[in-house]
Amino acid sequence: MKNWTLVVLAASFALMANGKVYKWTDSEGRVQFGSSPPTGQQADQVKIHKAPAAPAPVSEPNAEGKEAETNPALPATRPQTGPLTDQQKQEMTKYCGDLRARLTQLQSGNRLSENTASGTRILSVEDIAQKVSADRSNIDTYCTANGL
Repeated sequence: MKNWTLVVLAASFALMANGKVYKWTDSEGRVQFGSSPPTGQQADQVKIHKAPAAPAPVSEPNAEGKEAETNPALPATRPQTGPLTDQQKQEMTKYCGDLRARLTQLQSGNRLSENTASGTRILSVEDIAQKVSADRSNIDTYCTANGL
């Protein structure tokens, strides 16, 4: 009986992926499922509840179509004082673009996840608020202050 139940469940899931699913009771009193109702028999359409989408990772394509850094690292060549060199300006522009792309995604209201050493985890509201605060601070400190 267990094997029969598994076969029916597997067939039901396959049918659900294709669209409409109908449920009826056959002449022997067994509940049946199918993609089309049997002729001459009362059948009910089954409502299919789709699972929610997986949470988005905390990165998204930036303006160049490349994936933004999930945790942008401040360039090591940033100046302590004085104007930026061309190389520093290029590195800081990329850093600021990645920060702004991540901030936009963090503020999107979507469920977000991040990869850690122990696997993928969904970010809590508190995690997101902390990352938003840190990104805003870094944008003010390194991007806005340098006119980027």
